[in-house]
Amino acid sequence: MNKLVGKVAEGATKGLLKVKNAKHTPKVMLIAGVTAIVGGGIWACVQTLKLEDKVDEAKESIDHIKALKDEGEYVVNAETGETAEYTKACYNKDILWSYGQFAKDVIKLYVGPVVVATVGVALVTGSNKILTDRLSQMTLTATALSEAYNKYRQNVIADQGEEADRRYRLGLETKKNFEMQTIDPETGAPIVRKEKSIDLINDIKNVASPYAIIANDCGWWRMDSNWDASQLNAYLNLAQLKYDLQGYLYLYEVYEMLEISKNISPEAIAMSHQVGWVKGHGDDQIRFEPISTHLGSEDVFRDVLLVDFNCYGAINDLVANRAWVKF
Repeated sequence: MNKLVGKVAEGATKGLLKVKNAKHTPKVMLIAGVTAIVGGGIWACVQTLKLEDKVDEAKESIDHIKALKDEGEYVVNAETGETAEYTKACYNKDILWSYGQFAKDVIKLYVGPVVVATVGVALVTGSNKILTDRLSQMTLTATALSEAYNKYRQNVIADQGEEADRRYRLGLETKKNFEMQTIDPETGAPIVRKEKSIDLINDIKNVASPYAIIANDCGWWRMDSNWDASQLNAYLNLAQLKYDLQGYLYLYEVYEMLEISKNISPEAIAMSHQVGWVKGHGDDQIRFEPISTHLGSEDVFRDVLLVDFNCYGAINDLVANRAWVKF
């Protein structure tokens, strides 16, 4: 018997863990919880319509008991007309029973709605707890990865210099005497170019920096070097101003300024809500690092402007502890 109970408990625990760790569990719990709360409220309203009848029954019973008290006697046998004294003890017993019966009827009416609404609140609370736990785990992971990434960069710079760090971080590959086909941005026609030495990126996934973006994908990009440079500088100044005012700046805020959020992966968006800049950590300067390069594969490339950012790293814990903010 004990073994059976142990296996059942073990199976239930594993099942709960699978449900808790499922990707959409918080969303399902939230929807179910809100539905239960609303459903419990509607059910309670319906039950309230029946409450009037219960109140009338209780009032009628109490009035009858009070009438017996006033008369001082009650009929024991209706056929013979035999009566007995209606004592104070009888009155107290009957009035208590009447109120107890009314309370019992009210509980029966509302126990269902209360249970459903309570389950709904528990589901919503559980959903919030799961999301909070996941956010905490994500923050710890982002902090660890950020520290490891920064340490790796420091080692590369110390061993091979800043230029090597930049090339590794941006995934740049140098080609000598390279014949490259590009696309004319105005006509769409292919153009063959010969370059003695050129930096290329075969795949955006090769860019080691987790923060870098392709500026060509931004909403304001016009393929006009003067316009694009002035816009990028304007956004840099805006980011610096916002950072100076609030004491911190998340990378996702910069992405939104640059109108790039719709053109990068969900993973990068999630990461951008964890990392950024914090006053007192670093040199308090927001920097955009633009690199003109070429992106493509199979000898077909397009001219792109790769933009990287000098993020400090994961900052959620620092933002939560606002004591360090100095204006």
